[in-house]
Amino acid sequence: MRTVGFLSVAMIVLLLGTGLSADEITAKVLKVTGTVSCKSGEKGEWSPLQEKAELGKDSFIETKEKSSVSMEIPGKGVIMIHELSSVALTSIDRSGQNFNVKLKMFFGTVWNRIRKNEGDEKSTLSVDAPAAVAAVRGTSFYVVSDAKTNDARIGVWDGSVDVTGRSGPDTKTVEPNFEIIVLFNKPIQDPVKMKLEEIQRERELQQNILNLGVAAMFPAARGMQEMNDMQLNEATDIVNKAGAQIKGERIVQEDFKKLKKAIARLYADTGYVPNKDIAGNQVRKGSPTSLNCLLKDEDRAGAKIPNWKGPYLDSNLKDPFGGKYGVYLKRTPAGGEYVILYSLGIDKMPGEDDVESLYKLQDLQNDAKAEKESAR
Repeated sequence: MRTVGFLSVAMIVLLLGTGLSADEITAKVLKVTGTVSCKSGEKGEWSPLQEKAELGKDSFIETKEKSSVSMEIPGKGVIMIHELSSVALTSIDRSGQNFNVKLKMFFGTVWNRIRKNEGDEKSTLSVDAPAAVAAVRGTSFYVVSDAKTNDARIGVWDGSVDVTGRSGPDTKTVEPNFEIIVLFNKPIQDPVKMKLEEIQRERELQQNILNLGVAAMFPAARGMQEMNDMQLNEATDIVNKAGAQIKGERIVQEDFKKLKKAIARLYADTGYVPNKDIAGNQVRKGSPTSLNCLLKDEDRAGAKIPNWKGPYLDSNLKDPFGGKYGVYLKRTPAGGEYVILYSLGIDKMPGEDDVESLYKLQDLQNDAKAEKESAR
């Protein structure tokens, strides 16, 4: 999937306030760089977008190469649209204290920084791309939609995002530092660990908020001013390692698919999830033996697993970095349970360069049921 560049940023800043009385709200253009066009409605005529202009619903915006635009809707959050993007502001209104903002994304890249709802507030933001819809009530995330394939990539820096694919009703929740790839007209996939360079781009988002003078809405953005030289040097070192890390990640993702199938077969035979031993003790992240149950009949503590019919894999569980794949269990605040496969990455130590893939416990149970039916 071609990724739209991140260096030239076209920004829409949405600040959704609570002091307005009208149902419909307009967006005020703060800054325009390069060639940016807009029109009102599908049948409107394209014209250059000017600073201090005000845009309402059904406004269409297109950014050319190395172009940028920023708009403000006082009170709630930040949305940044990058170069080579086409977006329509299809809905922007308020009912009481609740705001509703909908973006139709034809292609390009959008970053979002939306303040979380307070009290009984039920404001929502949705980004409607050809492959999927991303809906939030307050978080920091990005959406990339490929102009040629219509595939989408949605990642979360803070909070959580509900992503629904176009090919079916399934919805996946994406947690911080994870992203999800949605292929056009294909079943939605499980979230995977966000790449290092994507994690670090949140700093760019925060710096743009500072430059626009709207950091008061987001305390984390003000903290950017306090970042010292040591932190910046550490970030540079991480970026230097990212190249080798990314090459290995491609292999890791293919291995994760094999591991998920093996875990489903194990579960179908035994009802055993390889994140605990038979006694029920949970495996901690970093345990080098947490997936040995796929190769031989024993749990992490060496106990036999009833009805084990393996081996379920024909490998030694080595990742491309020379370490071993592992697994652990995560329960989200909302009550979701996930089996998380991981590689410790290039440094073979738990940390930001880990590569992870979430496997929802309910999906595991469904896959195991399918394995049983296919074996009959």
